[in-house]
Amino acid sequence: MAPQQVAPGHQQDAAKLSEDWRRFADLAFRRDPQVAFGAEEIEEAHEQMQIEVLFIGSGVLHHGPPLSDVVSEATKEGGRCHVIMTDKPLHAEVARFAGAAAILKKPLACVRSHDKPAPLRNAGKLPVVQSKPGGGSFTKS
Repeated sequence: MAPQQVAPGHQQDAAKLSEDWRRFADLAFRRDPQVAFGAEEIEEAHEQMQIEVLFIGSGVLHHGPPLSDVVSEATKEGGRCHVIMTDKPLHAEVARFAGAAAILKKPLACVRSHDKPAPLRNAGKLPVVQSKPGGGSFTKS
C-alpha cells in the first residue's frame, strides 16, 4: 500500500495546531492569566475581543450557540480557530478543559478568582439578621 499523500497546506495547518496547543498547554500549566477555558470564560473573552487562538472540541458545537457563534465571529475578528473532531487524540485533551480553550491576547479585564471567595452581592447594604436567645430572630440596623 502506498503512503498517503498529504497536501502541503494540511501539513502546515497540523503543524500550527500542534504548536498552538503546546503553547496553550504550557500557559495553562503555569496558570497564566492569558488562557481561558470553558464556555463562560470563552464567551467573556470573546465579548472583550481577546481571543488570539481558540480550540473547540466538535462535541460542544452540537449544543449550538453561543460557542458555535464564537467560532465564526472570533475568526472574523482575526483569531485563529481550531475545531478538533472527536476522532482525533487532541479532542480528549480539549475535553479536559470543558471542550473549549483559548490563548488570549491579554488577560481578561474582570475575572473571578478561584482562590478566594467572591465578594457578597450588596455587602453592607442589607440589614444583619441575628438570632435572639430563646429562638426567633431580630434585625439589627
